[in-house]
Order: sequence, then C-alpha cells, then structure tokens
Amino acid sequence: MASGIAGVVKYWRPTIRQDIRAMMRAAVANAALRPVVNAAYAVLPLEQTAAFHSWFWDVFRDGRDGMSGGSWTVSFCGRSIRLPLRPESAGLDWGLSTAILGHDVDIKQTYAALLRGPGRPGLFIDVGSNFGTHSILFVANGIPTISLDPNSACNRYHAALCAANGFEARIETVAIGDRPHHASAIAMQVGTDLADELEKTPSRLLELAEQWVWIAHAARLAGTTEA
Repeated sequence: MASGIAGVVKYWRPTIRQDIRAMMRAAVANAALRPVVNAAYAVLPLEQTAAFHSWFWDVFRDGRDGMSGGSWTVSFCGRSIRLPLRPESAGLDWGLSTAILGHDVDIKQTYAALLRGPGRPGLFIDVGSNFGTHSILFVANGIPTISLDPNSACNRYHAALCAANGFEARIETVAIGDRPHHASAIAMQVGTDLADELEKTPSRLLELAEQWVWIAHAARLAGTTEA
C-alpha cells in the first residue's frame, strides 16, 4: 500500500512542482499579493533563500506578459535593498531579485560574517561585477566599493540599481589582467543565458571561450590604460 502511494506521489510530483511555480508566478506578478510574498521571503534564513532561488528564479523567463511594475526588497545585514520589477524586463529583474541573496549563498554567508565581524573590510573590489548583485551588498553596508566589468549594459543596470537605493557607486567599464593587452570580445544581449546558446550550438563552446577574453590593465582606474 505504502509503495503504491509513493508511486502515485512520484508520478504526480512534476505537476505539483509546476503548480507551485505557477502560483508563485501569479502572486509575484500581482501588485497586491507581491508584498505578502515579499514579507514571507524576508523572514527566511539566508541559507533558505537558496532553495527559493532554485525553485522560482526563472518563472518569468517564458516571455509572457503579466508582471505588474513595482519592486522587491531584500535585507542584508540589516540593510534594505530595493530591486526594480518591470513588465518589459520581468525575467531579468525577477531572476536578479532572487539571486542577490539566493545565488552562491555560501559566499553571501561569508560576506555577512565579514560585515558583522570585528574586522570589517575597508574596501571591496568586485572584479567582474556583472549586474552588481555582490557589490551592492557592501555598498548598502557603507563599505567603499570599486566594481569592475567590461559590459556597459550590465554597468548601466548596476548604476541604476544603486541610484534607486540612494547609493553612490564607483563602476569602471574595464576588465583586469596581469598586463596591458588588447583582446577580442563579444557582447551578448543582456539577459541572454549563455547555457542556452551553447545548448543550441555546442560547437560554439570553443569559439565563445576564445572570444570571452577580456583583458585590460588595472591602471585604467587612474585613466592611463589603453582600452
């Protein structure tokens, strides 16, 4: 009997997961229900935000309409950070809203220990800052931060995120290497999933690996590097 019940549960489990994800999508998309979900999320321990991220980060990546504009708020070491949720970029915005705490959670726990400990860092340098989801955790806690990334589209999002929260950001559109050098590079559209591109065309792996070489000299910070 027990094995029969287990078999039924196992058979229906994918549908149950899809139903839960659909309910979360509907709740987050609704401007009236979103604050309720956000309040429940706010009491999750940091380690449990990883499970939330794993389950729900991509529920708006289907391209369908339905997201009401607004924001999502997270708290890190007692400091609040508000992330935009926009209908025209719902997939990206929601993914980053869950990732800011829930992605690489072991690293976020290390950050929290540093910020709460007796030896708070005097400076945070974020090499490859992407959308700024690591940098802003330090900026929000009053730590001087220098963010380095060669992708200007990512940097624009990062700057807008800081501005929306009243934070001052130092963002440099450069990459860092061990010597001055010119390199070929490609810029993928913001929000493009590299894994999706590689899955479509596996032979692109080597090409992308060769072209995603971003090298510039750290002296660019002083305005002297060849870009």
